[in-house]
Amino acid sequence: MLAAAAVFFAISFAFWMLPWIESDFTVELYPLSHLRWLMAGGKLSGFAFDVLWVLLPVLIVLSAGIKDVDERSVSLFVMGVAPFLVVNATHMVELRAYQVGTDDDWIQVLRPAPVLCHAFALSLAARCWDRIGRRRQMAFLLAAALAILPVMVAAARYSIVVLRTPDNGHEFVDNRPLAAALATIPVRGSVIVTNDLRYPAQRFRRENRQMQIPALFGHQAFAVNYWYESYPFSRERRELQMLLERPEWTDAILAAARTYGWTHLLIRKDYAHPRPIPLEQVFENESYAVFQF
Repeated sequence: MLAAAAVFFAISFAFWMLPWIESDFTVELYPLSHLRWLMAGGKLSGFAFDVLWVLLPVLIVLSAGIKDVDERSVSLFVMGVAPFLVVNATHMVELRAYQVGTDDDWIQVLRPAPVLCHAFALSLAARCWDRIGRRRQMAFLLAAALAILPVMVAAARYSIVVLRTPDNGHEFVDNRPLAAALATIPVRGSVIVTNDLRYPAQRFRRENRQMQIPALFGHQAFAVNYWYESYPFSRERRELQMLLERPEWTDAILAAARTYGWTHLLIRKDYAHPRPIPLEQVFENESYAVFQF
C-alpha cells in the first residue's frame, strides 16, 4: 500500500505540479468539495443510501462478531475509501480559454470505489464464511444479489438499446458512411473542414465535438473538438466554421481556406450548409459529400 501511495503521489506531482509542464487543468486543495457538491445538488441522502447499499454485505458479516479480519481484506477497504478522501480534499479547475472553472469530471475519481468495496465484502465473507451462520450466509447472498441486480438490468437494457435502436446508444456511432467519405481524401497533406461538429451518438445530442475525422484514419481537421480542447484561437476558428452552416456561400469561406490551408470540405447533407457549393465534388453518399478546394 505504501508503494501504491508513492506511485499515486509521483504521478500527481508529474501531471499537476511540475511548473514547466503546461496543463489545461490544475488540482487545488478544497476541503469537503465532494460533500459540498452533493449538498448543493440535494444528493446527500441518495449518496448516503448508496454507501449503505454497497456496504450492506459487509455489515451482515461483521454482525457475526468477526474480529480477526484479514489484513488483505482491510487493504481493499482502504483502497475503496481512498477515492473519497481525494475528492473531498481536492478539486480540479479547468484553465482552458473560455472554460475556466471547476471541472465536475473530477468526481469520476470515485468510480473504482464501489468495485473495491464489493471486493472487500467478498474477501471478508470468504475468510469468515463458515463462522457467520446459515442465516447470515443467506442474508449476505441476498444483499450481494440485490447489489448486482441493478447493474445487470442496466447492462441488459443498454444491450437491447444498442441492438434495436443503436442511434440512441450513449457512445454508439455508425462510422461507415463517414469512413466511405474520408477514404476518398488523402491522409497526408490534407486539412478537412466540416459544417457539422456534432457527435453522432444519441442522435447528435452533443455539439462541438466531432472527433471522428481525426480518429478514423488520422486525417488532420481544421478544428472539430471545441468542447474538450479550447485554445486562444478557438473562438476565431469556430466563427469561421459557422460560415459553413449558413445557407449561402460567401467569399469569406474561400479566404479562410487560403489562409488556413483547407484542402477538403466535408458536408453532412442533412445538416445546415450552403447551397450551392461552387467547388469540385469528389464524393457523395446518402449522408456525406466531399468537395475539394
